[in-house]
Amino acid sequence: AVWLLGRPRGGWGDAVGADDYRLGAMIAEYLVARGHRRVAFVNPKPDHLLFMRREDGLLGAARRLGLSVQCFCSAPPGGWEFPLQAPTHVEMVQHLVDQVLATRPRPTVIVAAVDSVAALIYRALAVRELRVGRDISVISGNADHRLIAPLHPQLTTLDIHPFEIGRRAVQQLALRLADPNPWPDGDWTVHPTLLEGESVVTIVAK
Repeated sequence: AVWLLGRPRGGWGDAVGADDYRLGAMIAEYLVARGHRRVAFVNPKPDHLLFMRREDGLLGAARRLGLSVQCFCSAPPGGWEFPLQAPTHVEMVQHLVDQVLATRPRPTVIVAAVDSVAALIYRALAVRELRVGRDISVISGNADHRLIAPLHPQLTTLDIHPFEIGRRAVQQLALRLADPNPWPDGDWTVHPTLLEGESVVTIVAK
């Protein structure tokens, strides 16, 4: 078996995916370079493995860089129902965004693990008559152009290079099929690349 984008807990086989821990760390490094010191991590799926890895990377780098990160992680008030709803319902994150806005001192930037959550955060902020890139900054990961193309201002995100991940997964499966001798399960990751938009402002120290 070759898992794409992470092996589930207890799963066996190889895994090929984005370097999620590094992605979280890159977000922290980018925000520090832009002058941010108070960060909110918003996550409506706190038990999601990919989200947790990115959160761990963010928090690990934040400790090293002196960045203050508050995590706002909980499912929607009514819980998740199957089939899971498409990322078009602002209620999925509104309660978390409202918690961020009520925090004092308020974070200057909201981090979302993935672009689908960032798109909902844009809407949740608009409901409160706040503009991304002016009143508060937003950054996320995946570079899912189908989701982020309509967003204004343009979202700053990290490209996980899904084509390369898929190609590497096929190569790994071919290697397994060609060699009858088993070897230990392995993990292969592709490093993300920053795609800078207009959703993160630079804060100039006074």
